[in-house]
Amino acid sequence: MVQLRVTALIALVVTACLDRSPEGAPGPAPTAAVFRGGPDGSNCAPALPVMYDASGALRPFQSILAHYYRILELRRAEVDGEVVLDADLPSPYDGSVAHIESLAKSIEIFQDRGEQGFAHHRYYAGQFGFGPDLGEASGTACVAIDDEALRRVGLQAHTALAQAGQCGVNDDGTPRFWEVGPLFLFRPGDAFDARVLIAKGLARWTTEEYPERCIVPRRDALPDVEVVVSEAKRKIPCAIGFRPDAVTEAVVELIPSSAMVDATPVLMRPFTAAGFVPLPNGLATVRRVLRDGWLRAMAAVDVPVFALLAPDDPTSYWVAVVGHPIGPLQHPSELLLPEERAWVDGLVGRYEERCCHEVCTTAARVATTTPPPPPPPPSCQVVCEPEGECRTAMSDGMTVMVAGVTTADCAGDCPHPAASPPSAAPACEWTAPELP
Repeated sequence: MVQLRVTALIALVVTACLDRSPEGAPGPAPTAAVFRGGPDGSNCAPALPVMYDASGALRPFQSILAHYYRILELRRAEVDGEVVLDADLPSPYDGSVAHIESLAKSIEIFQDRGEQGFAHHRYYAGQFGFGPDLGEASGTACVAIDDEALRRVGLQAHTALAQAGQCGVNDDGTPRFWEVGPLFLFRPGDAFDARVLIAKGLARWTTEEYPERCIVPRRDALPDVEVVVSEAKRKIPCAIGFRPDAVTEAVVELIPSSAMVDATPVLMRPFTAAGFVPLPNGLATVRRVLRDGWLRAMAAVDVPVFALLAPDDPTSYWVAVVGHPIGPLQHPSELLLPEERAWVDGLVGRYEERCCHEVCTTAARVATTTPPPPPPPPSCQVVCEPEGECRTAMSDGMTVMVAGVTTADCAGDCPHPAASPPSAAPACEWTAPELP
């Protein structure tokens, strides 16, 4: 079993220090959060509803990407005294454009900043650090890395980064891609000092906030639980809350699947619970993939839910991600296979059953005769809570958020080659991993 890096906030931007708090507010304390990634981590490989596989057949994006993370081969290698991650694919996928374009992205996803990996004849710089800690150089030969948790988080993060692809052409004729950042990724169980979110532009100091947007309630004035439940839209005393422009783009869900690619079971395919609140800064034209009808299977409601790790300590701002509220859609993706759709319905229910109810009214009767006539029949109509507001379950998927600080630039090459690569390629011999 590969030990994944112990992480805190997964925010795709690097900040050297925390923001200064407003006058009278407590100052930020040292934090053990591991900051990872950057705007150049946006997904440059195109994410289209259907893509060509190694045989030239068209398959859904979900199947191509899920199959890619089934067959992906990873090894820890040492070159010139430096530890690198070596990524490759078995034949015939080492010649498939749809697969090759993902290799560099996997290096960015698994390796941290300051680390690098080798894929498709060149070295690339790490960005996000979702992979295992490869340790220090020790003269060890190539070691295979094959872990189910690693494949799952890679598939989630790769999907989360999906967006519009090429945006132009550089002067030398090479393609130019969108670079978007910062993006913010959260997984249930991630723990960090909530003041980091203020530094990164996702949250703010406040005195009151709506319950669903409050990250750290004020410990000197905890609200009565019964009042909050019965008056869900009443603001509560709050110390740190999401900024008004902080929006959940989507939640990436890995859904158990019977889909197969080239006789290989993919086991699970990525779909999303899509947010409905408009994205800031015109990001909808670039960050459109996660909300597209072919990928969304559910609706994301509000923002992630957090829990205080030390509720009785007024000096602690450490929180953990609980999950993200979700609900059903009227028309989930038509790419869902029958058992995938059944899984979705089992989690959030059917929209018409969980979000709609009948409301009946009876007109007032005015008696003008004796005896009075029988009452008129009731008038009934079906009333439905809007998609994106009807909450029926809590997701344990990967949440993708943006805020007013998130921008999109048609900036240049992506993914970025390593600045100081080793002088030679890793000397690893590849063998296909055993599949379940």
